[in-house]
Amino acid sequence: MKEEQRMTAIKNLKPAKIFPPGYFVREAMKDSEKSEMELAASLGLTIRELRRLFKDEHRIDENLAKKLSGVFKTSKQFWLNLETNYRKRIESSPLIKNGGARFGGGIYTIPDLVSILKKPISKIRYWVEQYWDKELGQAYESRYSWNIEFTKAIDFYTMVELVIFAEFRDQKLPSEEIIKTHKNLSGRYNTAYPFANKEILLGLRTDGYKLYMHELDSTETADGSGQLNLAFIQAFFKELEFDADNLATRFWPMGKSNCVVVDPKRQFGHPVVANTNIFPETIYNMHLAKEPIPFIAFTYDLTEKQVRDAIQYCTKAA
Repeated sequence: MKEEQRMTAIKNLKPAKIFPPGYFVREAMKDSEKSEMELAASLGLTIRELRRLFKDEHRIDENLAKKLSGVFKTSKQFWLNLETNYRKRIESSPLIKNGGARFGGGIYTIPDLVSILKKPISKIRYWVEQYWDKELGQAYESRYSWNIEFTKAIDFYTMVELVIFAEFRDQKLPSEEIIKTHKNLSGRYNTAYPFANKEILLGLRTDGYKLYMHELDSTETADGSGQLNLAFIQAFFKELEFDADNLATRFWPMGKSNCVVVDPKRQFGHPVVANTNIFPETIYNMHLAKEPIPFIAFTYDLTEKQVRDAIQYCTKAA
């Protein structure tokens, strides 16, 4: 009987919650009896930024970890380890694998996308939930995003598709036209990620009203209506790298002349200085602290151009 009870108890066990670092910051604040205003001032954050940290909408970089260690009398590494271990646990979670994300394929939360796409959080959340999950996901009886405790996340391919979607929207193309095109191209090319495919992207054209697919000597509307319109213009195409299967592998948010890159194989896909694991925000925070560019470059073994590129990226994202 005891053995049966033990087995039943084991079957009823649930995985431990994956708490983001911000959860522990909030608990430490409560234990120290500090107010939000006091803690925000100590960390050099606004109340809004502090609350974003609580909700896993603000990463803990080296600069913030140093400030947290000073406020709560801990080591800087304690907070950096919380951040790193949280990301590792998320990526290795069976829930991610069941959701279709690939190990090493990057993890992009809604707040991460705000930084990369430079769009309001409410707009990006709507795009993911309404278009990719609801409309486009129906074809695969699945979702493009997944929920892990406090956060909603997508993989690298979906992130690239949202970049392309945002560019088309900036050209005033109707959302319905873009989604209709995505559905048609998904069927035609048998891929869930047509906007992350090099062959497709190079063939896309727009006249500002519709999307067109140019293949060899023919051009037709990409939404499947078959109408012809040769008065198209080249759609803006972000800087990407592709693999042998024509799927995107790396993305330069500021173009390849800037060294900040989004590589799903580095730092869970968060923007980093190319060929390093250094977050641009780390460089930017030193710049805000009035540290000279040559000193920052020496400290992190970077060139001065890499430092300036990181500062430029963060300035644009601010």
